[in-house]
Amino acid sequence: MQSSPARVTGQVINSVTGEGIQGASVTATSNDGEVIAVTTTSEDGFFTIQNLPPGSVVLTANAVGFGANSKGIILESNITSTTYIVLKPIAWFSNRFRHW
Repeated sequence: MQSSPARVTGQVINSVTGEGIQGASVTATSNDGEVIAVTTTSEDGFFTIQNLPPGSVVLTANAVGFGANSKGIILESNITSTTYIVLKPIAWFSNRFRHW
């Protein structure tokens, strides 16, 4: 008997401002490193990935001007899991726009 797929929703958040990060890439990979799915966040930093196999997956988020961050999550059949991934701005990128 085959398991029903799982789903994950969440938000990618700026660690400094607490705001969602638009256009961040979120990749779901299996424990052996196989890419299962890739999506991009909405203007408020939200994402949804559907039809994932139940079990352990690693979600990795990255965006221009931020360091990447990964988070492990356990998905269950027919359940929508919710998670948040926090990204830290890269210092050199933030300083680039300061007025001296």
